Amino acid sequence: MKPIIIGITGASGSGKSSILKAARQIIGFNTVEILSQDHYYKPIEQQTLDKDGMVNFDLPTGINQKKYVHDVKHILSEKTLKIPAYNYNNPNAKTKMLTFFPTKILFLEGLFLFKPYLINAYLDLKIFIESPNEVNFKRRLKRDQIQRGQKVEQIEYQWKNHVLPTYHKYLLPQKEQADFILKNQESKRKSAQILVDFLQQKGISF
Repeated sequence: MKPIIIGITGASGSGKSSILKAARQIIGFNTVEILSQDHYYKPIEQQTLDKDGMVNFDLPTGINQKKYVHDVKHILSEKTLKIPAYNYNNPNAKTKMLTFFPTKILFLEGLFLFKPYLINAYLDLKIFIESPNEVNFKRRLKRDQIQRGQKVEQIEYQWKNHVLPTYHKYLLPQKEQADFILKNQESKRKSAQILVDFLQQKGISF
């Protein structure tokens, strides 16, 4: 049976990943898979440089959109998918393989999902996660220092020159297409429960 495909987008740091992980716990691990667009970033040498010669990962062209669609179609054909996890272009990181199984509900999570992007044609529902940008920045600042080893100055530069311009140019137009706008709560569990309640209201059973 074809899975229900739900696209989840929102600004960087809006809480997409954490909310979906919490939602999966509520719904059930055997019912849900989450395929993040992060795993489809092109190699660093194929990324765009800004006016200062800095790599800008926050552009639609930075994602291998065709490969993303190909792999979603692979899952739709009820086949198991194995892909390498994104290692944030860290040459010292050991490559980890991820496995995705055919499932009832497939969450697709990333910045560039709704029209005009290729994956839009496969989405049954579109969710936009809304969170104040000052909160998003604080989350990203903490995450990128801990998980990616970045310095504060580098994070601030990316936020000002890459993340915010992308939000206004590419993310806000997607908000207008959403079937549901989820305002991120202080508790990711509460936000996840609101998302689950909405899906049930749409007639999706778990």
